[in-house]
Amino acid sequence: MTGRIAHLSDLHFGTVENGLDASLAEDLGEQGADAVVVTGDLTQRAQADEFTAARRFLDGLGLPVLAVPGNHDIPAHDLLARFGDPFGRWHAYFSPSTEGMIALGDTLVIGLNTVRRMAAHLDWSAGRISHEQIASIVSARTERRARRVVLALHHPPVHPDWAAHRRPLGRSRALRATLGRTGVVAILAGHLHRPLMLEQGRGLPPQIVSGSSLSHRHDGHGNSYNLVDVGASRIDVTVRQRRGMRWLAAPIRPGPADLEAVSARVGTGGAENLS
Repeated sequence: MTGRIAHLSDLHFGTVENGLDASLAEDLGEQGADAVVVTGDLTQRAQADEFTAARRFLDGLGLPVLAVPGNHDIPAHDLLARFGDPFGRWHAYFSPSTEGMIALGDTLVIGLNTVRRMAAHLDWSAGRISHEQIASIVSARTERRARRVVLALHHPPVHPDWAAHRRPLGRSRALRATLGRTGVVAILAGHLHRPLMLEQGRGLPPQIVSGSSLSHRHDGHGNSYNLVDVGASRIDVTVRQRRGMRWLAAPIRPGPADLEAVSARVGTGGAENLS
Protein backbone atom coordinates (compact mmCIF):
# COMPACT_ATOMS: atom_id res chain seq x y z
CA MET A 1 0.00 0.00 0.00
CA THR A 2 1.31 3.46 -0.92
CA GLY A 3 -0.43 5.22 1.93
CA ARG A 4 -3.55 5.84 3.98
CA ILE A 5 -5.24 9.24 3.77
CA ALA A 6 -7.71 10.47 6.38
CA HIS A 7 -10.03 12.56 4.22
CA LEU A 8 -12.00 15.18 6.16
CA SER A 9 -14.20 17.98 4.88
CA ASP A 10 -16.68 20.68 5.88
CA LEU A 11 -15.47 21.02 9.47
CA HIS A 12 -17.24 24.38 9.84
CA PHE A 13 -15.53 25.41 13.06
CA GLY A 14 -17.92 27.78 14.75
CA THR A 15 -20.68 25.17 14.54
CA VAL A 16 -18.90 22.24 16.22
CA GLU A 17 -20.52 20.41 19.13
CA ASN A 18 -18.46 20.54 22.33
CA GLY A 19 -16.10 17.58 22.57
CA LEU A 20 -16.69 16.26 19.06
CA ASP A 21 -13.34 17.49 17.78
CA ALA A 22 -11.57 15.63 20.59
CA SER A 23 -13.56 12.49 19.77
CA LEU A 24 -12.59 12.73 16.10
CA ALA A 25 -8.94 13.33 16.95
CA GLU A 26 -8.93 10.21 19.12
CA ASP A 27 -10.44 8.09 16.35
CA LEU A 28 -8.00 9.45 13.80
CA GLY A 29 -5.15 8.51 16.10
CA GLU A 30 -6.33 4.90 16.07
CA GLN A 31 -6.66 4.49 12.28
CA GLY A 32 -3.01 4.59 11.24
CA ALA A 33 -3.33 7.33 8.65
CA ASP A 34 -0.18 8.65 7.00
CA ALA A 35 -1.63 12.08 6.25
CA VAL A 36 -4.77 14.17 6.70
CA VAL A 37 -6.40 15.89 3.73
CA VAL A 38 -9.14 18.46 4.39
CA THR A 39 -11.21 19.46 1.36
CA GLY A 40 -12.48 22.84 2.48
CA ASP A 41 -14.95 24.68 4.67
CA LEU A 42 -12.74 24.61 7.73
CA THR A 43 -14.79 27.50 9.12
CA GLN A 44 -18.39 28.66 9.13
CA ARG A 45 -17.89 32.41 8.62
CA ALA A 46 -14.14 32.78 7.97
CA GLN A 47 -13.63 34.37 11.38
CA ALA A 48 -10.25 34.58 13.09
CA ASP A 49 -11.32 32.44 16.07
CA GLU A 50 -12.70 29.76 13.73
CA PHE A 51 -9.45 29.56 11.77
CA THR A 52 -7.53 29.45 15.05
CA ALA A 53 -9.68 26.55 16.30
CA ALA A 54 -9.23 24.67 13.02
CA ARG A 55 -5.46 25.17 13.14
CA ARG A 56 -5.31 24.00 16.76
CA PHE A 57 -7.31 20.87 15.94
CA LEU A 58 -5.25 19.91 12.88
CA ASP A 59 -1.90 20.69 14.54
CA GLY A 60 -2.90 18.45 17.44
CA LEU A 61 -3.28 15.40 15.18
CA GLY A 62 0.48 15.03 14.81
CA LEU A 63 0.21 14.11 11.11
CA PRO A 64 1.10 15.86 7.86
CA VAL A 65 -1.91 17.97 6.85
CA LEU A 66 -2.96 19.26 3.43
CA ALA A 67 -5.93 21.63 3.53
CA VAL A 68 -7.61 23.66 0.81
CA PRO A 69 -10.29 26.34 1.28
CA GLY A 70 -14.00 25.96 0.79
CA ASN A 71 -16.51 28.66 -0.04
CA HIS A 72 -17.15 29.25 3.69
CA ASP A 73 -13.48 30.10 4.21
CA ILE A 74 -13.75 33.53 2.62
CA PRO A 75 -15.93 36.35 4.05
CA ALA A 76 -19.55 36.23 2.92
CA HIS A 77 -20.85 39.57 4.17
CA ASP A 78 -17.70 41.65 4.59
CA LEU A 79 -17.56 42.70 0.95
CA LEU A 80 -14.46 44.85 1.41
CA ALA A 81 -12.52 41.81 2.65
CA ARG A 82 -14.14 39.45 0.12
CA PHE A 83 -13.19 41.56 -2.88
CA GLY A 84 -10.00 43.10 -1.55
CA ASP A 85 -8.31 40.13 0.14
CA PRO A 86 -10.61 37.09 0.23
CA PHE A 87 -7.99 34.74 1.67
CA GLY A 88 -6.43 37.27 4.02
CA ARG A 89 -7.82 35.64 7.17
CA TRP A 90 -6.88 32.17 5.90
CA HIS A 91 -3.30 33.40 5.46
CA ALA A 92 -3.18 35.33 8.72
CA TYR A 93 -4.72 32.74 11.03
CA PHE A 94 -4.32 29.38 9.33
CA SER A 95 -1.77 28.93 6.54
CA PRO A 96 0.37 30.99 4.17
CA SER A 97 -0.80 28.81 1.27
CA THR A 98 -4.23 27.85 -0.09
CA GLU A 99 -2.78 24.92 -2.06
CA GLY A 100 -0.05 22.35 -1.56
CA MET A 101 1.22 18.82 -2.05
CA ILE A 102 1.97 15.76 0.06
CA ALA A 103 3.96 12.77 -1.20
CA LEU A 104 2.92 9.29 -0.02
CA GLY A 105 5.41 6.89 -1.52
CA ASP A 106 5.03 7.16 -5.29
CA THR A 107 1.64 8.88 -4.97
CA LEU A 108 1.43 12.68 -4.99
CA VAL A 109 -1.59 14.35 -3.35
CA ILE A 110 -2.18 17.78 -4.89
CA GLY A 111 -4.50 20.29 -3.26
CA LEU A 112 -6.08 22.93 -5.52
CA ASN A 113 -8.05 25.99 -4.42
CA THR A 114 -11.33 26.13 -6.38
CA VAL A 115 -12.91 28.97 -4.35
CA ARG A 116 -13.55 32.27 -6.15
CA ARG A 117 -14.51 35.63 -4.65
CA MET A 118 -17.20 36.27 -7.28
CA ALA A 119 -18.73 34.84 -10.45
CA ALA A 120 -20.86 35.89 -13.38
CA HIS A 121 -23.86 34.14 -11.82
CA LEU A 122 -25.74 34.32 -8.53
CA ASP A 123 -24.33 31.17 -6.90
CA TRP A 124 -21.00 32.43 -5.61
CA SER A 125 -20.60 29.29 -3.51
CA ALA A 126 -19.83 27.36 -6.70
CA GLY A 127 -16.18 26.80 -7.54
CA ARG A 128 -13.94 27.18 -10.55
CA ILE A 129 -10.64 25.76 -11.67
CA SER A 130 -8.19 27.65 -13.89
CA HIS A 131 -6.25 26.47 -16.91
CA GLU A 132 -3.07 27.26 -14.96
CA GLN A 133 -4.14 24.96 -12.13
CA ILE A 134 -4.89 22.16 -14.59
CA ALA A 135 -1.45 22.58 -16.16
CA SER A 136 0.16 22.55 -12.70
CA ILE A 137 -1.04 18.97 -12.15
CA VAL A 138 1.06 17.76 -15.07
CA SER A 139 4.13 19.77 -14.11
CA ALA A 140 3.96 18.75 -10.42
CA ARG A 141 3.72 15.08 -11.31
CA THR A 142 6.71 15.38 -13.65
CA GLU A 143 8.85 17.33 -11.18
CA ARG A 144 8.08 14.97 -8.31
CA ARG A 145 8.35 11.87 -10.52
CA ALA A 146 5.13 10.58 -9.05
CA ARG A 147 3.59 7.40 -10.45
CA ARG A 148 0.04 8.50 -9.62
CA VAL A 149 -1.78 11.62 -8.44
CA VAL A 150 -4.70 12.16 -6.09
CA LEU A 151 -6.41 15.55 -6.41
CA ALA A 152 -7.98 17.33 -3.44
CA LEU A 153 -10.42 20.20 -3.98
CA HIS A 154 -13.57 21.46 -2.31
CA HIS A 155 -15.98 21.32 -5.25
CA PRO A 156 -16.65 17.96 -6.97
CA PRO A 157 -16.13 18.22 -10.74
CA VAL A 158 -19.32 16.22 -11.35
CA HIS A 159 -22.38 16.18 -9.11
CA PRO A 160 -24.68 13.20 -8.47
CA ASP A 161 -28.18 13.36 -9.94
CA TRP A 162 -29.76 14.53 -6.68
CA ALA A 163 -27.44 17.57 -6.69
CA ALA A 164 -27.88 18.35 -10.39
CA HIS A 165 -29.46 21.69 -9.44
CA ARG A 166 -26.10 22.85 -8.04
CA ARG A 167 -23.86 24.79 -10.38
CA PRO A 168 -20.98 22.53 -11.46
CA LEU A 169 -17.31 23.31 -11.03
CA GLY A 170 -16.30 25.89 -13.58
CA ARG A 171 -14.04 24.50 -16.34
CA SER A 172 -14.71 20.94 -15.20
CA ARG A 173 -14.85 19.95 -18.88
CA ALA A 174 -11.33 21.27 -19.40
CA LEU A 175 -10.22 19.32 -16.34
CA ARG A 176 -11.81 16.12 -17.60
CA ALA A 177 -10.23 16.59 -21.02
CA THR A 178 -6.72 16.57 -19.56
CA LEU A 179 -6.97 14.02 -16.75
CA GLY A 180 -5.95 11.16 -19.02
CA ARG A 181 -2.37 12.48 -19.15
CA THR A 182 -2.07 13.68 -15.56
CA GLY A 183 -1.90 10.35 -13.73
CA VAL A 184 -4.88 11.30 -11.54
CA VAL A 185 -6.39 8.14 -10.08
CA ALA A 186 -8.87 9.71 -7.64
CA ILE A 187 -10.40 13.08 -6.73
CA LEU A 188 -11.14 13.95 -3.10
CA ALA A 189 -13.86 16.57 -2.57
CA GLY A 190 -16.42 17.91 -0.12
CA HIS A 191 -19.16 20.57 -0.38
CA LEU A 192 -22.09 18.10 -0.57
CA HIS A 193 -22.15 17.25 3.16
CA ARG A 194 -22.55 13.50 2.77
CA PRO A 195 -20.13 10.60 2.07
CA LEU A 196 -20.24 9.47 -1.54
CA MET A 197 -18.29 7.50 -4.07
CA LEU A 198 -19.25 8.98 -7.42
CA GLU A 199 -18.81 6.42 -10.17
CA GLN A 200 -15.96 6.88 -12.57
CA GLY A 201 -16.81 7.87 -16.08
CA ARG A 202 -17.45 11.02 -18.10
CA GLY A 203 -13.68 11.43 -18.33
CA LEU A 204 -13.14 11.22 -14.58
CA PRO A 205 -11.52 8.79 -12.16
CA PRO A 206 -13.50 7.99 -8.99
CA GLN A 207 -14.64 11.04 -7.02
CA ILE A 208 -14.52 10.42 -3.27
CA VAL A 209 -16.65 12.89 -1.33
CA SER A 210 -16.41 13.28 2.44
CA GLY A 211 -19.38 14.11 4.60
CA SER A 212 -19.37 16.93 7.10
CA SER A 213 -16.75 15.74 9.57
CA LEU A 214 -17.52 17.94 12.59
CA SER A 215 -20.37 20.38 12.00
CA HIS A 216 -24.08 19.97 12.60
CA ARG A 217 -24.33 21.11 8.95
CA HIS A 218 -24.57 17.53 7.67
CA ASP A 219 -28.02 17.72 6.02
CA GLY A 220 -29.29 14.82 8.12
CA HIS A 221 -26.55 12.43 7.01
CA GLY A 222 -24.49 12.55 10.21
CA ASN A 223 -20.83 13.37 10.72
CA SER A 224 -18.25 11.28 8.90
CA TYR A 225 -14.87 11.16 7.28
CA ASN A 226 -13.17 8.78 4.84
CA LEU A 227 -10.13 6.56 5.08
CA VAL A 228 -8.66 6.30 1.59
CA ASP A 229 -6.10 3.53 1.06
CA VAL A 230 -4.07 4.08 -2.09
CA GLY A 231 -2.33 0.91 -3.24
CA ALA A 232 -0.27 -0.10 -6.23
CA SER A 233 -3.33 -1.24 -8.15
CA ARG A 234 -6.38 -0.37 -6.06
CA ILE A 235 -8.01 2.42 -4.11
CA ASP A 236 -10.16 1.36 -1.17
CA VAL A 237 -12.39 3.64 0.89
CA THR A 238 -13.81 3.15 4.36
CA VAL A 239 -16.26 5.64 5.83
CA ARG A 240 -15.97 6.38 9.54
CA GLN A 241 -19.42 7.47 10.72
CA ARG A 242 -20.17 9.19 14.03
CA ARG A 243 -22.36 7.29 16.48
CA GLY A 244 -22.78 9.37 19.62
CA MET A 245 -19.21 10.25 20.48
CA ARG A 246 -17.80 7.14 18.81
CA TRP A 247 -16.81 6.58 15.19
CA LEU A 248 -17.64 3.33 13.41
CA ALA A 249 -17.11 1.91 9.93
CA ALA A 250 -20.13 2.41 7.69
CA PRO A 251 -21.05 1.87 4.02
CA ILE A 252 -21.06 4.79 1.64
CA ARG A 253 -24.66 5.93 1.21
CA PRO A 254 -27.08 5.31 -0.36
CA GLY A 255 -26.22 1.61 -0.17
CA PRO A 256 -24.14 -1.37 -1.22
CA ALA A 257 -24.52 -0.59 -4.93
CA ASP A 258 -22.11 2.27 -4.48
CA LEU A 259 -19.48 -0.03 -3.01
CA GLU A 260 -18.62 -1.49 -6.41
CA ALA A 261 -16.81 1.76 -7.17
CA VAL A 262 -14.99 1.83 -3.86
CA SER A 263 -12.47 -0.76 -5.06
CA ALA A 264 -12.17 0.77 -8.52
CA ARG A 265 -9.04 -0.30 -10.32
CA VAL A 266 -6.42 2.37 -10.76
CA GLY A 267 -5.85 3.29 -14.37
CA THR A 268 -9.41 3.16 -15.64
CA GLY A 269 -12.23 5.62 -16.14
CA GLY A 270 -10.15 8.55 -17.37
CA ALA A 271 -6.89 8.09 -15.51
CA GLU A 272 -4.05 6.90 -17.65
CA ASN A 273 -2.58 3.43 -17.45
CA LEU A 274 0.21 3.72 -14.92
CA SER A 275 2.01 0.47 -15.56
